[in-house]
Amino acid sequence: VLLHGVGCSGGLASLRTAANLALGHKARGKPARILCVALEVSTTLVRSELDSINETQETRIGVPLFSDCASAVVLSNGIGQPAAPVYSLLGWDHKIIPDTEGDLGFDVDPVGWKVVLSPRVPKLASAAVPTTFSELMSSIPPLGPRYQKADDFDWAMHPGGATILTEAEKAMSIS
Repeated sequence: VLLHGVGCSGGLASLRTAANLALGHKARGKPARILCVALEVSTTLVRSELDSINETQETRIGVPLFSDCASAVVLSNGIGQPAAPVYSLLGWDHKIIPDTEGDLGFDVDPVGWKVVLSPRVPKLASAAVPTTFSELMSSIPPLGPRYQKADDFDWAMHPGGATILTEAEKAMSIS
């Protein structure tokens, strides 16, 4: 399954898609092992940004902030696996924050894509984390006393910048 143009959220979108595929196989009693690869190639934005700098003599934050990166994980439904998992994916969801259409995205330009990134993004993203975490926790079976608060969990974040990471850490009281 190809998910294209989703930027920083690509890794989580890939995990959600893989989890749904694994559940479908599990419902039929079949094993599933899904390779999730998230690849962000921000250098494709450089040409259009250099063109904009040449025209306006202004540098926008998007291209200097992001870089090329990749990550991968194998997600399994556990059927036919002799070893215990290192981590378990217990729940997943996605949220759309209202009235944010103009805050984050891409514009297609004759010389390439241009990043749209408003200064509101760090606050918007970090404000969404506590509510989303609470909703996810209430949607899964109780995990026992060891897993009650946000800092009881291991966190893996692809935040789209240090400011978003710092704000999310503050919002969730994690480090």
